[in-house]
Amino acid sequence: MREDYNRSVPSGGNDRFSSHIAAVIRETTRLAGSAAGPAAYAQRAVDKLGVMTLPYQLGTPASFDYAGFNGRGLGDDVMDVML
Repeated sequence: MREDYNRSVPSGGNDRFSSHIAAVIRETTRLAGSAAGPAAYAQRAVDKLGVMTLPYQLGTPASFDYAGFNGRGLGDDVMDVML
């Protein structure tokens, strides 16, 4: 599945990956006990991070931070936000 994901194109969507990603998040969250509703948490994470392209509204400042995603500025520390 990893190779299939790495070889996919951003415009191809991710329906074939989202259920697997949600299952991994759900099980990890359940084992960690880090959310009251692991399934709901997994769905929120997939809805937010599971898209293949990062949304950006033209004419607005780019930002990728804890408050939300609107594109990404060149100086944004994306890995820090994700972790």
